[in-house]
Amino acid sequence: ETGSGPDRATGWRSDGKPWMAFELTATSLSSPAVSAPRDLKPVLRGREFAAQTIAGLPCGVVKTDANGHFVYGWGRFLSAAGADIGDFVRGVFDLGSGSVTLELGGLELLEG
Repeated sequence: ETGSGPDRATGWRSDGKPWMAFELTATSLSSPAVSAPRDLKPVLRGREFAAQTIAGLPCGVVKTDANGHFVYGWGRFLSAAGADIGDFVRGVFDLGSGSVTLELGGLELLEG
């Protein structure tokens, strides 16, 4: 199942891991909290995920609030990756290990 919009997408990979991707705006760069995708709220709500890059380097903690409305904690990754307005971020969540793998790229990241 996949949810999407013009600047964001979500879904589940074939290995069972949920993912979300979104385009960076001036707002998301200055206050890196984004609305949690409706489809993922039940599995992300109130959780913390140890963040790492696709190269396996640690880059902070991505969290969701208790109600599952917001996902935040992207800032350390965005800063280290040199993110800019118009870039896309994808997070692939491993619910079992409590980790999330973050990637910065282009529009292709909306394809999961």
